[in-house]
Amino acid sequence: MNTLEDQLTNVLDRRGADVDVDDRLEAIVERTNVIRFEVSRPRRWNRRLLPAAAAVALLAVGGVAVTQLGGGDEARDDGTATQPDVPEGGDVLPRPLSAVDSLAVDEWVIPTRLPDGFEFQYAADTSTVDERSQMMLYGIGASQIEQIVLNVRSGGKLSTGDVLVVDGSEWTVSGGVVGRIASRSVGDAVITIGGMTATDAELTDFLAGLVVVDDGGLPSAPILFIESLTDVGVFEVGEREFTVKADGSNGWFCTALVIDEGWGGGCASFFDPSDHVEAFQSAGSEYAEGGSEFLTNTDGMASAATASVEVDWIDGTTTSVAPQNTSDRFPDVRFWATGTTIELEPGQTAEQLADIETVVEVRAYGADGSLLATSRDGTLTVE
Repeated sequence: MNTLEDQLTNVLDRRGADVDVDDRLEAIVERTNVIRFEVSRPRRWNRRLLPAAAAVALLAVGGVAVTQLGGGDEARDDGTATQPDVPEGGDVLPRPLSAVDSLAVDEWVIPTRLPDGFEFQYAADTSTVDERSQMMLYGIGASQIEQIVLNVRSGGKLSTGDVLVVDGSEWTVSGGVVGRIASRSVGDAVITIGGMTATDAELTDFLAGLVVVDDGGLPSAPILFIESLTDVGVFEVGEREFTVKADGSNGWFCTALVIDEGWGGGCASFFDPSDHVEAFQSAGSEYAEGGSEFLTNTDGMASAATASVEVDWIDGTTTSVAPQNTSDRFPDVRFWATGTTIELEPGQTAEQLADIETVVEVRAYGADGSLLATSRDGTLTVE
């Protein structure tokens, strides 16, 4: 299995870039799971994130709007904050990035000029005590197909490429018009922007519009991943007890499944409660070397109106789970996790099952037993 860094580096290589990659950046951008299960028994764990169905697009109002969807409870002010114009400078935030020599721990870099159709999606703070790692993501509505990722990381490395001077500051730029990567140092931090489709003039305009704000100046509070996630439910899956943790902002969510041996998680998914169910937030498996059983599990989100979630598996079994939210956050959102043990057929190996999708269909039901929504083959149908 490739490491997380290998996978994101491969993606960036296809875009003509050679950059140093933070594994937490990859976990968010590539939606691959951070694998940190350490099991002393001779068993293998596999966790992977799967694409989630895009739901309601965010609305742009005079710039980049923060629309409170999915029960996210961290939107600033009244949920209609827009990004600032480029300021003149001085000691008061926001300040133009070109006027800044270093970044305080609570300061962020955000754009004020976005390509047509792009808007703020979410911010994520994956910093540790020893390392700063902040991300801002921008896209078209809730789509993850094309995203601009702005990463600020302490101790990072600059990309290799041509030098582009913007307002007296040198940026290193690589890639063609599609999938451009730009980076520069500010104090002990490296700022990297990836995923842009832009000419030199468009990229220059974007970089000239970068400003520095404190965390109170973000369009929406950052998602904290992974140590600061909130407990939202406990679920029995086979002989395992999973604690589900989550954080969310602006309708985007990160989740993690925690067991005694460790945790596995990743982000991010956009969820609108009117869809009733978000399936395939992640998928995982556990199996013993040479064993005859394969424990597979999946998890996701649901609306407050969803009383139960049923999952059909490839072996013909169906499991049912009642979604939970044991926290005082995200009042319109519930979380769920379920799984089943599949008996291996003669000649079949657990490794073969680990590489395929074991979920056939996911259904959400109301308290009266009515079908609310169905997710199958990546398509969500709301009744």
